[in-house]
Amino acid sequence: MFLVLTNSGDKTSDYLCNRAYEEKIPFIRLDTDTVVKNFSGLYENGRIYCKIRQEYFALSSIQSIWFRRPKPIKIESPLYDEAEIKFISGEWSAFIEGILSHIGRGRWINYPLYNANASYKIEQLSRVKKIGLDYPPTLISTDPEKAKVFIQDNQGEVILKPLESGYLEREDQPDTTIYTSLLSVNDFDHLKDINFVQLYFSEKLIKILM
Repeated sequence: MFLVLTNSGDKTSDYLCNRAYEEKIPFIRLDTDTVVKNFSGLYENGRIYCKIRQEYFALSSIQSIWFRRPKPIKIESPLYDEAEIKFISGEWSAFIEGILSHIGRGRWINYPLYNANASYKIEQLSRVKKIGLDYPPTLISTDPEKAKVFIQDNQGEVILKPLESGYLEREDQPDTTIYTSLLSVNDFDHLKDINFVQLYFSEKLIKILM
């Protein structure tokens, strides 16, 4: 059995879980934003008991975890102030993380710590350079003039992509996805206000390969 660790609004997890159900593949889904209502667990002298909704399961039955897109735990109660809600949320997080830490790192897609370490693009560039590998000329900057020169120097064969994440979650409207995009010199006029955010420019990789 595998565990999907995500949130209640994740459509990709909906698709995967529906397919798993159709194929009769056993799974458990844990939506972190509704965990207070739907999850209960007990740690007693080394023994761990878990229940999601009305389904009990043994931790030993979890063969793998898909770390998809968990959200912060929600505590909705007029009985607590902001500080108390933050504390309670932290206690819930510590409990769930403590339970799931019993599952070996090799069974995660992807283990959160490894995910975090692999997400720093600037550190990745420095590491690649340190071990002697080539990578495309790259500029990360808020300076529109430097961006313009970079695009011109690379004959417009430049891609633009997010430095961290290309996914914007919204409460009252559809989410937004920012894709890696190919730029040309003619696109520069749309980049005049880049001083508000660091942008990641890189020479088009296919050109390097050719």
